[in-house]
Amino acid sequence: VNVEIACRNATRYVVLHASRVAVEKVQVAEDRVAGAVPVAGFFLYPQTQVLVVVLNRTLDAQRNYNLKIIYNALIENELLGFFRSSYVLHGERRFLGITQFSPTHARK
Repeated sequence: VNVEIACRNATRYVVLHASRVAVEKVQVAEDRVAGAVPVAGFFLYPQTQVLVVVLNRTLDAQRNYNLKIIYNALIENELLGFFRSSYVLHGERRFLGITQFSPTHARK
């Protein structure tokens, strides 16, 4: 997923809501000219359902950045967040992804 960030205050941390995901890689870029911002590490904090990205340098205030996150997550059958459903058309079962994004379930 790619997320565009408008940095309002200088920071070395980016914190996003996340739950039930396995994050494989995080990249941050200032723009095509300036290039990558080195990522020191990242971790999931399940108690508050957030992903914390720690950077090697401070993001500048009033600048835009692009955050790219590579992750895996199960598409569940529970009728919350992003989930799987199905229907039958002409005797054939078809599957689709559906969203029910209340604030606490959108992070799944």
